[in-house]
Parts: sequence; structure tokens; C-alpha cells
Amino acid sequence: MQFVSIRILSLHLLVFFICLICLNGANADDDNVAITTIKYSNDFENGEAVNVVPSGKNESTEYSFRIFDDDSDFPDDWEEGEFDDSEWNRGSAPFGNKANDGVEPGTIWQSEHTSGSEGDKDYIIVRKNFTIDDKAAVLGGKVKSAYTNYYAVYLNGQEIEDCLDYSGYCYEGDAEYWNKEISIDVDLFIEGNNTLVLVGRDSLWQGGDNTTWLDCELDVKVQSWKENPIVLGDDLVLRIDFFNNEENNVTDLDVVLEIEETGFTNQTIEIETNKTFEWKVEWTPNRLGEFNITAKVLNESLTRFIHVGYYAYNFSVDTDYLVGNTSELLTYNITISNEGDVSDNYTFQIFGTYNDWNVDFVPDVINLAPGQTGTVALEILLIVKPILEFMN
Repeated sequence: MQFVSIRILSLHLLVFFICLICLNGANADDDNVAITTIKYSNDFENGEAVNVVPSGKNESTEYSFRIFDDDSDFPDDWEEGEFDDSEWNRGSAPFGNKANDGVEPGTIWQSEHTSGSEGDKDYIIVRKNFTIDDKAAVLGGKVKSAYTNYYAVYLNGQEIEDCLDYSGYCYEGDAEYWNKEISIDVDLFIEGNNTLVLVGRDSLWQGGDNTTWLDCELDVKVQSWKENPIVLGDDLVLRIDFFNNEENNVTDLDVVLEIEETGFTNQTIEIETNKTFEWKVEWTPNRLGEFNITAKVLNESLTRFIHVGYYAYNFSVDTDYLVGNTSELLTYNITISNEGDVSDNYTFQIFGTYNDWNVDFVPDVINLAPGQTGTVALEILLIVKPILEFMN
């Protein structure tokens, strides 16, 4: 009897183990998985700039900040994301002591000359937190800085640029939007909270000009799915989203992509419960016209059409003259037609004009749908100097 009871116990354990397997992983044959969208991009690597820290000039962005008499007064780890700045002051950018090109400072930063090249309150540190929800979608970033004299910028404790000491390319006499624009490597960003830190320094050499200014803007470059017009020769990235409606994770799920009803590629994927799986596939169209793109999973399928077109245009120029006593206005009316089969925009520029010519395109950018025609005026104002001026 003892032997029999052990066998029964083993059978119960086996049944219990099988139940655990069924609870933790759903069978792909019975899954409820939906194909939610098919997207495409012909600009996957360059992406799209998304502003995550607006400039104080435009948005009066608020920072934690503190003003110091010298960099030796900086606290330990001031550039780190984990640094506790809860006791610091709060203020809106720009930080400065007087208007800059019509822009008023949001927070006053007033340095004070003491003697020689020394001064007080000539350093400022500002800190700003921002959030990145999906690090995988980030391709890089760019920080733009407007400052007088010297500055430094850090992201998550990593130095982007340190220009706090004299250097020919670092020093700026006047703040401009922007004095510096620096690209940021994607590896410096983290998922979740990120911390941007800037330092400003007012040079008080021989008394200085007692002008302070510090402002910045941070853009993150993310994967773009704007679906711009596609022309022959473009390299595309297709994105197919699958959503798992099951209460359990799904494994060993076969997904298929067909182009023109012919199998193009397939993959075996896993999807967590109530999550989306993004399947990215590279594809280069080999002809003009419409393409039938179909994604399949289990008994589900989703189809969309992608048009591959071409650019073509035609333009003509008519001239008209309007003459004055001391100036001559030449107006060239340009008619341009979009003869391609995708929407296009046209930017107008002119090169090789004389310095005393005033040249304008009105408008300088025109957007045209296929078959649409538009008109642009090229206006050139020639300044004619009086004869007496030449004689003198």
C-alpha cells in the first residue's frame, strides 16, 4: 500500500506541474492577438526632433538653481542626477540681469565685481528633470545654449561640454539663440528620469561688463512614423504592431509579412499580456505604383496600400519692370507646376547677387499637390546712386 500511495502522489505532482505550464504560457493556436497597425518611414535613422526642455525665452521653463561666488563652493556631485536639490531655489529661465535683444530675464542673476578679476555671485548652476518613457525609441538629441562669457552642460552626470575656463571657441561676449548647438549621443539618455544641468560663469576680468545670461533648449530625436511621400529609390522601414489581448503571455507566435500577396519575411515572436510587440522590417520598393502590404498572425490579417511615386516639376518665368528715380524694382513672376504623382514642396533661393541688391521670394516656400500650379514672385530692388554722388 505504501508503494501505491507514492505513485498516486507522483501523478498528482505531474498534473500540478502541467497546470502550471498552461497557466504561465498560452498556446499560440488559441491566442487572441490583434494586428493593430502597419506604419512606414523613409526617414527612420534621422527621426524627428521632439522638444523635451523648452527654452526659457519661449516657455519660461522652471529650474532648480543656486548662485555661487566661486566654483570651489560647488557641492559634491552637483552634476549627478541623484543629487538632492530640493533645498535649492526655483526660478524660470532665462537667468540674467538685463534684457537681451528684447527678451527679459525670468530670474535675476546679478554678479558683483570685487577687485581685479575677482567677483561674487559670478557662477550659477541650474538643474532640470525630464522623463523619457521609451528609451528604445530615442535616436539621439541636441542641446542648444544661449550664454554670456562661459558655460558648461551635463546630462545624467556626463559632461557634454565644459567651457568654464578661457578658450577661444568657448567665450561668448553676447548671448544669442543659439551660441552653441551640440549633439548628444543616444547612450547618455536613460529610460525614466533624466537630469539636465547647466553652469554659467560671468567673467569679471578687469571688472567685466557685468552682463549675465543663461538659457537652453533640449530636443530628443525619436523614430518618426510621419509617412512622408515615398519615391522610387527610398529605403523604408515597416512597423507592424501586434497586441496581446490574452490574460497570459504568448510564446512561439509566427507572424508573416506579404508584399503583393507573396511572402516577404516571417518571424517567431513573444508578447507579454496586454502588451504591444513592434515588428520592424526593412524594405526597398523596386517599382512605381501601389503596393499591397499584408501582415498575418494566426487567423488574423491586416492590409494597407503604399504608393511609390516620383518627383517632377515644370516652371516658367515672366518679367515685369517697375522703375523709380533712385531705385529700380525688377519683378520676376515664376509659375511652377507639380508634374509628379506625389505632393512636394519647393524652396526658392538666389545666389550671386550684389551686396546692395535687396532680393525676396514671395513666398519663398510653396507646397503643391500633384497637378497643382502655383506662382512665386522674385523681387529684386536695385539701389541706383545719384550721378552727383559718383562725381563727388
